[in-house]
Amino acid sequence: MNPVYCKYSGDRAARFRIKTVICAEEDGTRTVRKFPLTEEAEGHVENLYRHFLEMEESFAGTLFAPNRCRKLEKGVEFEFVGGETLEHHLDVLYQKGRYLDIVEEIKKYGDFCIGAACYP
Repeated sequence: MNPVYCKYSGDRAARFRIKTVICAEEDGTRTVRKFPLTEEAEGHVENLYRHFLEMEESFAGTLFAPNRCRKLEKGVEFEFVGGETLEHHLDVLYQKGRYLDIVEEIKKYGDFCIGAACYP
């Protein structure tokens, strides 16, 4: 594990103070690891894994899949997912003045969400 980025959320409420580390593995893959910085934040980090399990169960049989997560001894590890966010994509369209394209993209996303929720 080779850390390439680290962020400390020490200015948040004690129960949310965590350290986030993006690591580059030897095979080139990246992971995101989160660790509690306070005793109070341990529950928050444990909830990240619990929420992953709940979403995995809830999304079974749909087109949605939660970001893979696994427990570590004192934290959790997520797969690193790269790419452009919908927010960024819409911002670019906005900056280019392509307002109708923004509406179309939002409609496509809504259709995807409805279809994924109803996927057998």
